Amino acid sequence: MKVTGIIAEFNPFHRGHEYFIKETLKETGADHIIAVLSGDFTQRGIPGLCDRHLRTLMALRGGVDAVIELPVMASCASAEFFASSGVFLLNASGIVTDISFGVEYGKPEDLSGIAGVLLAEPEEYRLVLKEGLRKGLSYPLARSQALKEVLPSVPKLSDILNSPNDILAIEYLKALKRLDSPITPHPLKRYGAEYNDEKIRSVNSSALAIRKAVEKDGDLSSVKDQVPGYVFDLLSEQFNITLPIFPRDFSALTLYSLLRACHSEGTLTGYADISESLSDRIIKKLPDYSDLEGFTGAIKTRDMTYSRILRCLMHVLLDMKKPEEALNESNSFIRILGFKETASPLIKEMRKRSPIPVISRLSDGPKLLSGKALKTFEQDLFASELYRTVIFNKFGTRLSSELSRRMTGNGGIFTLSPGL
Repeated sequence: MKVTGIIAEFNPFHRGHEYFIKETLKETGADHIIAVLSGDFTQRGIPGLCDRHLRTLMALRGGVDAVIELPVMASCASAEFFASSGVFLLNASGIVTDISFGVEYGKPEDLSGIAGVLLAEPEEYRLVLKEGLRKGLSYPLARSQALKEVLPSVPKLSDILNSPNDILAIEYLKALKRLDSPITPHPLKRYGAEYNDEKIRSVNSSALAIRKAVEKDGDLSSVKDQVPGYVFDLLSEQFNITLPIFPRDFSALTLYSLLRACHSEGTLTGYADISESLSDRIIKKLPDYSDLEGFTGAIKTRDMTYSRILRCLMHVLLDMKKPEEALNESNSFIRILGFKETASPLIKEMRKRSPIPVISRLSDGPKLLSGKALKTFEQDLFASELYRTVIFNKFGTRLSSELSRRMTGNGGIFTLSPGL
């Protein structure tokens, strides 16, 4: 039996995602697809437009057979930690045979070659990288120059290294090599708008463009044709009840977290991915804080992307301390967010084969987990409570806590009860 894994955010699930799932089934010949889904905070450093439970339902209706959660320590992390953690969970499931992911420019053999160099770091690469850093180049630029020196025959290398999807693809391949995983990779050419495209297009607009349109219009009218009908219905049913959620909705909570951390610690360098220079810049600009996005723009520099700064601010909000690390057998578990009835045997097989605990009822977490894994679990609960608080503050909708959710079925699809 072939089981293909994908790693996604579905923020929200759109026609490009639907196309990707159909192509994945064709390319891999999969009997089932398992998705590792980001929780309520994503790799861009922003909250989900809607919570992970609604995005889980979208995925299951869109062709995915089972959904497991990517814990917040990985979902709101750099490309390397995001990708390696997602691959670790698929590998640890014990049942995934293939993995599929989208690419923009890179050919499979070129992406594999880049991944090999970055993982092995041969002497030639290290010397050029070191020299570039000595000259004051940013790390991404120095890395790009070093790769061009080692891999001069790779076409469009600069485009590959500037493409978010290709960067993730390289990290997926690195993770597979590092784990010596038997999972077979399948890079698929992305169809439609690019990842960072902010405009609504006639065909397959990006998730970013869809979020921007909803925020600008204050309704769903302009995105109706950009998402499958079942997704539009789900969004409509919950509109102004539990969604949409935007970064600005976390502005007050983030300001409080920054003030508290600065007052008690005097620095932010203890938080994941925050350097001394970034900490100093944040503290210096803090008196001018107005909202999360405006503040992020004010402290952005040429060498730091907007998304990275947002992630760093979310690390303070979520109390994510150093060291930042990828998921491994000591700090992780598999949490089932939903599945189709036809995939029930997969879940049973996963429970037998996985070397880490498999949890479908969250209340079982404290009984099954300990040490670092329990800390990961508690961090996810905290992130969920923050997201739930923002929903209540914005819409007055009081959701039940994560621990009280139970798996319920409807039409052959099982998800955790909404708890409205």
